[in-house]
Amino acid sequence: MSKINGEDEITTLLQNKCGAGSWLERLRDVSVRMQSIEWQLAKRNSEESVSEPGKSNS
Repeated sequence: MSKINGEDEITTLLQNKCGAGSWLERLRDVSVRMQSIEWQLAKRNSEESVSEPGKSNS
């Protein structure tokens, strides 16, 4: 089994851990969590840029 960017390995790990039927659901949960983290980081960055106007967040 060839591995491309670790995706096949991740899929195999998820199937082994969760069963073949639920790995897509697990990926969806991870995706939702990632979106939440991104939102929190964006919020924090915007708060920092307001509190420190002389500092650029590029």
